[in-house]
Amino acid sequence: MQSSNEPGFIKNLRQWLEPLIVPLLAIITAVILGGLIIKSVGGDPFAAYRGLVQGAFGSKKALSETAVWATPYIFAGLAVAFAFKGGLFNIGAEGQLAFGAVAAALIGYALPKWLGHDIPAFIHIPLAVGLGMLAGGLWAAIPGALKAYTGGHEVINTIMMNYIALNITSFLLNGPMKDPNPLNVVARTPAIAKSARIAPIFDGLRVHWGFVLALLVALLIWWILQKTTLGFEIRTVGSNPDAAKYAGINVQRTIIISMAISGMLAGLAGAIEVTALNYRHELGFAVGYGFDAIAIALLGKTNPFGVVLAAILFGAMRNGGTRMQFRFAVIALIIAIMFGTVVLVGFSQSSPLLIVTSMLATTIAVATPLTLGALSGIYCERSGVVNIGIEGMMLGAAFFGWLASIYMNTVFHMPGMLSLFIGVLAAILTGGLFALLHAMLSITFKVDQIIGGTVINILAVGITGFLNRQMFFGKGSVFGGQVPHSPGILPRIHIPFLADIPTFGRIFEQQPITIAALILVIVTHYVLFNTRWGLRTRAVGEHPRAADTVGINVIRMRYINVIIGGFLAGLGGAYFTLESISSFEPLMTNGRGFIALAAMIFGNWTPFGAWAAALVFGAAQALQINLQFFRTLIPPQWSFLQNSYVVGLAPYILTMLILTGLIGKTIPPAADGKPYEK
Repeated sequence: MQSSNEPGFIKNLRQWLEPLIVPLLAIITAVILGGLIIKSVGGDPFAAYRGLVQGAFGSKKALSETAVWATPYIFAGLAVAFAFKGGLFNIGAEGQLAFGAVAAALIGYALPKWLGHDIPAFIHIPLAVGLGMLAGGLWAAIPGALKAYTGGHEVINTIMMNYIALNITSFLLNGPMKDPNPLNVVARTPAIAKSARIAPIFDGLRVHWGFVLALLVALLIWWILQKTTLGFEIRTVGSNPDAAKYAGINVQRTIIISMAISGMLAGLAGAIEVTALNYRHELGFAVGYGFDAIAIALLGKTNPFGVVLAAILFGAMRNGGTRMQFRFAVIALIIAIMFGTVVLVGFSQSSPLLIVTSMLATTIAVATPLTLGALSGIYCERSGVVNIGIEGMMLGAAFFGWLASIYMNTVFHMPGMLSLFIGVLAAILTGGLFALLHAMLSITFKVDQIIGGTVINILAVGITGFLNRQMFFGKGSVFGGQVPHSPGILPRIHIPFLADIPTFGRIFEQQPITIAALILVIVTHYVLFNTRWGLRTRAVGEHPRAADTVGINVIRMRYINVIIGGFLAGLGGAYFTLESISSFEPLMTNGRGFIALAAMIFGNWTPFGAWAAALVFGAAQALQINLQFFRTLIPPQWSFLQNSYVVGLAPYILTMLILTGLIGKTIPPAADGKPYEK
């Protein structure tokens, strides 16, 4: 324990340094993990990091560009962090930033025309920036009011508001606000007037006074939160709204104000990008900023000064890293943040090393169905068939594999291990049969592949739900209205030498399907990129006509690859009922098939890349599991982590991050989703 009699300067120094501990640990872990992942896909981690540092800090121009990238990250990170302080999870910074940019651009180019004369810069700039802030604040106040007066969850509402903002912005930039220049073919506004432009700090460099403003705003936010009555009320409501209400604080008003200020900060990010850098608003110019801000706020421990450091780090990665390096650095950072969160919460009960080891072991295990689902998608889409039916394949396999193991054990009195083995085979076969149906619909009958996959999902939900009720719970059911004794789950395998390593040995004690998934990642990579079969598979997915002309049977290759994908999805389904728990629940896959597709896309249709993305989602679930274990140790200011619903949203939020372009655009196989006709 820290002494209550420690000198004042020591206490102040500790208060300043404590917020930096977890971010620094996260960065160190990120560097290590990022290096390992880059190495696993054939890259040179030393060259990657050397290029990253040189590109971010190696010259005046590099420093200038890092500051340019960091500026919107500081504002957006502060926006998310401010909401966190009020106990709110603002996922809507992306939409709020977009509205701030739209408002600033509108005032920037249209106001002089409306007034019929020029406006002095000392009036025009504050108006453009101020109305950008107001637009972001009003947009954020809506989910704040819904939260305050109806209890509507701000996570869901802000996600929805993002999509609404995107559609409204698209409409405006393609319609009333579109640049009328006949040579313009993109969705953007006219350039703002010179009187609305914030000047750069140095000639020849792009760094502008908006960066200085961002640093000053960070200081202002710290002062508001720590030194004002409003800040005290926000922190109190965030820690314990019931106690705050009892103390006479207007909780509803405080929630709305917290969200409004959060939105104003995000809107300020958009306004500064328009007035100080781009001088117009172009659709998609800031895709990902709002979602990056979540990681920045967490990495900075929601401390304004920590947010500044985290934002500069992200700015350096965006400026200095190549696309591949940035993608995998973000993976490592997200995992490191999650690990750091659990370490921070649980270090008083267990050593940080044990906690990290536990998190890593859990991450690898829970990423298993995602890994197998992503591999399933890779086989299908590399051959040119989109498969969104992975969710249904895994659900059906989970049920029929479990059912087979029960039948073998209860009806035929087979030993438990043999029953489980037969159950796994049944699950794999089930996935293959569902895949065969998908192949027939998509390849032979040329049904729209999205619709075909949807049919698989609906069919799996209906069949498993119906049979589960009829066989176990319905009146006169096969098993008399109760579930018979299950043969259990697959045991852990003790890998000699590796599992005997002190502390870290637990990582290497995994169950059979988890180990199989790791092996299949390596096998799939080898098959796709080092065998004739892989070459033919990629050929029919990229140029089926050319493949056909050289004698490759496109239809057969697609059928076989889709069925292989079904087998893998079936093995992923077996994980749920034969390796994770020994029972079946309707809809128990809980969207993992869709998340697996996101992992596949994030990994750019490569096995190692998809596995890396699956680890991110696995880390999110491991975070939820471990935080529930340390639930009583979560400090009041992190009380939102006590809500299992909020923490449980992490995999789905990460899915949105990937599918909305956080990491960068990925390119699918050229013939993906296109039926082939001779």
